[in-house]
Amino acid sequence: TYAHSKRDGSRFYWADQMNLVNPLHMADRERDKYGAKFEWSPMESLSLQAQYSEARDDYDDNGLNGNYTAPNGNTLGGTGITDGSAKLFSLDADFSNNAAFYPFPFSQARISDGSLTGHLGAVYRPDPSWVLKGSLATAFRSPNVDDVGKVFDSEPGAVTVPNPDLKAEYAWNADLGMAKVFRDRLKLELSAYYTRLNKAMVRRDYQLGGQDSIVYDGTLSRVQAIQNAAVADVYGIQVGLEIKLPAGFGFSTDLNWQQGEEDLDDGTRSPSRHAAPFFGQSRLTYRADRLELQFYVPYQGRRRAEDLPVEERNKDEIYAKDSNGQNFAPSWYTLNLKGHYDLSKTFSLGAGLENLTDQRYRPYSSGLSGPGRNFILSLQVNF
Repeated sequence: TYAHSKRDGSRFYWADQMNLVNPLHMADRERDKYGAKFEWSPMESLSLQAQYSEARDDYDDNGLNGNYTAPNGNTLGGTGITDGSAKLFSLDADFSNNAAFYPFPFSQARISDGSLTGHLGAVYRPDPSWVLKGSLATAFRSPNVDDVGKVFDSEPGAVTVPNPDLKAEYAWNADLGMAKVFRDRLKLELSAYYTRLNKAMVRRDYQLGGQDSIVYDGTLSRVQAIQNAAVADVYGIQVGLEIKLPAGFGFSTDLNWQQGEEDLDDGTRSPSRHAAPFFGQSRLTYRADRLELQFYVPYQGRRRAEDLPVEERNKDEIYAKDSNGQNFAPSWYTLNLKGHYDLSKTFSLGAGLENLTDQRYRPYSSGLSGPGRNFILSLQVNF
């Protein structure tokens, strides 16, 4: 396959309208995306697939680069890709306008890179009730704006600064799975996977202008930055179960267990932040004519203090304290009820009550507590 797309740029988005410190400059962009897919079924019960994709961007600032004068008379520099070529992902950041606040030893950070990604898989069906499958794949994740340009105090006594040399992280993945249907009443799914993450983006100690510590917000703080400093391994198992019960009822559950490790600077290994504790969701459903009801329970297991990644153990603002005063991630669950009723072919009514018991909980490593008890009422119109 081949696809070509073109985007007309704009000089700047107005800073006043978008509430930005720096306005955004967008150059003209042309994108060429290539891909190929191969499928072969040597027999009725076996199919093989392979595919790859790659893309390239060409930027042309068309003479629009330069400073922007806002309606209030202030002259501001732009942030964004201006010209040149890039593979699949690009990021161009200009820090010069913030030099008075953050005197970095660099004024720009530009990331332009890409990767050839591919997938190879096979599916085998011994009979209509069985499916066996496996695949090998590659992938990458490019640094986002926060990864490459954010300044924040990641933990007490430490400050994270931008890293203009940050690159993408790459992944190699293998997985095996199976699904079995028993008498059209029960469906069981099981899969196992392994992922090797190379050049993983992790927070590590850093030097800014030759200094390993700086004064930030009045406190002498250790300098850190997001860096491509680790190889991480993540592996796990997923289980799914669906049961058709009498009188319109049904039950389903999805369970996820995973483990991960990553390299540290001293050569040892630490639990990986990329691997969450055990989590899942179970659902009891009811369907009758126009009515659908669902009672569901999402949940997450506990992550003990000794099992936390090394880089997470001092983040007092994110985690709870155990009986020894150490940070840990407690287990949690919520009880939820939702309903849906079709008033007609055009109108349908929905209602829900989430977190019935008003639990206080926080998804692992998110830093944000989940919502308390809340009510939902909706009206849907289909044209």
